Amino acid sequence: MRALLTLVLAPVLTCGVLTASLVAGPASPASALPKITICLTNSPSFCVDVKDSRDVNGQPVWLYSASGAKDDHWLEAQVTCLGPAGCDPKCVITSCIAFEDAQKPSLCLAASASQGIELIPCHPGEGGTPRANWTYDDTTLLRNIFWTNTALTVFGPLANKNPLYAAAINGPSGEWKKWTGP
Repeated sequence: MRALLTLVLAPVLTCGVLTASLVAGPASPASALPKITICLTNSPSFCVDVKDSRDVNGQPVWLYSASGAKDDHWLEAQVTCLGPAGCDPKCVITSCIAFEDAQKPSLCLAASASQGIELIPCHPGEGGTPRANWTYDDTTLLRNIFWTNTALTVFGPLANKNPLYAAAINGPSGEWKKWTGP
């Protein structure tokens, strides 16, 4: 039986998609998800941090120095779909990631209605996704699924407490959009 499961699941796991996962939810329990920090590629001393470490719905997320950050850990969850029903259709076409707050995994990093970055519930029945769905491409951009053609952005000069945005990919100069972590 184990050999049969290995033969059946190996191609699925190599593609990075486990079809038996929850619809529009993380593929693994929070305890099994990779814990990461999301920091600027060209200035890794600045990372994504929950403002004032208040893990509540609607709390802004900002840029903070890694040495002074208090709530900068995220759980990287693969958002998978069994089909278009109950799932953001864009995540059926492309691979989506959700970043759960490591201190309160029911809340995810998301773009707000005004394109700021905040915490929202991770699951659709609680008002989450698609604003909490992200894709990560080879250019180190974290693109928000809800705000098509936007990326996680901070505007310089870099400093603690700088707000984060889901901003146009070809926006004005002075923005920082390349991240490491995921």
